[in-house]
Amino acid sequence: RDEWVRIVGNPTISRVNWVRFVVIADENTALNNIEGTFWLNDLRLSGISNDWGIAGRVRGQLNFADVMSISGEMYYQDGDFATLKSDGKSPKPTLAESNTQLLLHGNYSLMLNKFFKDDWGLRIPLSIGVSSNIRRPYLKPSSDQMLTRDGFNDILPDIFDGSINNFNAQNLAQQRSGAVPEARGYQSVVNSKNLSVGFSKEYKKSDNIVSEVLTQTLLERPAFN
Repeated sequence: RDEWVRIVGNPTISRVNWVRFVVIADENTALNNIEGTFWLNDLRLSGISNDWGIAGRVRGQLNFADVMSISGEMYYQDGDFATLKSDGKSPKPTLAESNTQLLLHGNYSLMLNKFFKDDWGLRIPLSIGVSSNIRRPYLKPSSDQMLTRDGFNDILPDIFDGSINNFNAQNLAQQRSGAVPEARGYQSVVNSKNLSVGFSKEYKKSDNIVSEVLTQTLLERPAFN
């Protein structure tokens, strides 16, 4: 069917940075039957994208009183997800910018001072953190060749079987061959680990000279990362 939308006025198209049109099809329309052409001021638009972008975040934390806590976070974003931008361009990334991203982060913290007497006034926090940032591009770097558009279901199995960090030259060459090379052959994986320990002591004045000197010395609150 043909439908027309009339715009009142005479806007200057040359100053339009980007335009987004959304067409809502009938619920009973099959996906294969959805097709058509956009015309704007007698100019045909090209490169219309009908892909849906997906992004999501899951976060959780488990506390054991004030002694220990375990937290984790997972963030996923595919290459079709349009983020907010302020540079005047379309929020949808170009193929050269598009990549599937999976960010994993975990943290474990323990208050070691809970194993000592409270009267000592100690505070010894211990924290261990691990994170992994995985990116798989949609387009071969420095080329216009399309790669497989890997998603969450493609990356997660590689994490569980450990192949995400296995950079075998033979497997890498196989992944980069073929009519449509695999995106994991060009992926980037950044893993990081962090350990921090802090120490501090609550100041309590003592009449004993030796105890007072030790107390003042320990008030420096050293920390190690």
